Amino acid sequence: MRRILLVSPAFEYHAPRDLPAENSPSSLLGIRAFMAPLALAILAALTPEDIEVDIWDEAMQGCIDDSTDFQQEYHLIGMTGYSSQIERVKKIAGIFQRRGLPVVIGGPGVSSNPERYRHTADILFIGDAELTWPLFIED
Repeated sequence: MRRILLVSPAFEYHAPRDLPAENSPSSLLGIRAFMAPLALAILAALTPEDIEVDIWDEAMQGCIDDSTDFQQEYHLIGMTGYSSQIERVKKIAGIFQRRGLPVVIGGPGVSSNPERYRHTADILFIGDAELTWPLFIED
């Protein structure tokens, strides 16, 4: 069975010099994430049933690094992200590419400035992936 991992990257908080990281918005509010990765859930729902899809939300499950053991074999990695997450997106893409996995990236960051991501992923989704994801998976 084919498997896809969809990743929602963490927001990296860079505190001003006079504000320690423990005073980040998340820490002060006592939460780990501001919103669920609904776009990834929609893509998972649009994926044919013969393909298994897992979602990794770094805000909830922790940041992915070279030592992360997923205990599953994936055939494709999909990622979303905002422009403010580009450095984290690049790190995650590199981790999976070193593992020999194709990486697709979409979301507001890519759609607003695809040139910044051109050398980060194997495939970029510009615009609403909900419209093209089913065709992409079929192809």
